[in-house]
Amino acid sequence: MKAKELLSFALIIPTYNGREKVSRLLTNLLLLEYIPDEVIVVIDGSEDGTIEAVSSFKSHLTTLQICKQSNKGRSISRNVGAKMATSKILLFMDDDMIPDEKCFGVHLTHHGTFSGTLATGPQFNVSKGSPFDDFRVTLSEKWHLDSVSEDDGSILKKAPFVTAANFSIERDLFVALGGFDEELTDAEDLDLAYRAATFGHKCYYLPSAVGYHFDGVDLKGYIRRLRQYRSALYRLEQLKPQLYSKNIINRVTPPSGLKALFFRCFASENLINFMGNEILSGMIPSGLRNRIFDLVVTANGSYFVDIVEL
Repeated sequence: MKAKELLSFALIIPTYNGREKVSRLLTNLLLLEYIPDEVIVVIDGSEDGTIEAVSSFKSHLTTLQICKQSNKGRSISRNVGAKMATSKILLFMDDDMIPDEKCFGVHLTHHGTFSGTLATGPQFNVSKGSPFDDFRVTLSEKWHLDSVSEDDGSILKKAPFVTAANFSIERDLFVALGGFDEELTDAEDLDLAYRAATFGHKCYYLPSAVGYHFDGVDLKGYIRRLRQYRSALYRLEQLKPQLYSKNIINRVTPPSGLKALFFRCFASENLINFMGNEILSGMIPSGLRNRIFDLVVTANGSYFVDIVEL
């Protein structure tokens, strides 16, 4: 399917104090083969000059629309952008992402073939050179390999899932599903995927719809995110028990016996501080270092979240 034959689409970008990040994304759009029919940036209460930075792109991106609102969170911001859109397809991307030159075309070609579906693409972490950045690159590559299906590209064989950092859906379907749940501040994309699945709408993983993730979170920040996401999954079960039974969401079960003793050794503030120091952790061979990062992240982000206060 050639670019001119692709479905019309709106690129929706929520941003909060992301002046440099969203500017990088918009600059990248100008380098692509074709730009979205609508580029909608929802500025969610930012106070870092984001509105001025985004406005400066209007003369270059003629399809750019800007909405500025008080800080209301990602779910509301994305829904606001969706309501502004008139295109057939909604494509959501976070402000710290950069699409590969083929990313948009892969999303749109998919929807031209598989109507009534949800599609998500990989988000490959980009390292700035720190040991923990390098570790997160390996994590995103592993997630990618684990998500690739051997049959039709569907990831329903595991569970319904999309990541709103790189996600597309038909506008009519998004509206029919009620958009993102505005009560949720995390895991709202997972929730949308589960709700869609209950009505028979498949979630697809598109390996070639690549987005590059310029996150830059450090070790402590990453552990905090894992804890927040874990709490968000429990909250989903409390808010919607009929949808999220124990057999649906994979709850984290703390280990027992010798395995618990082993992981408990890595639930240590001193070890977190040591591994978070780029100079000290950089002295460890990369293979061993990545293994230690994995153990520290799992121990403190999933198994023993109350031992070390961050």
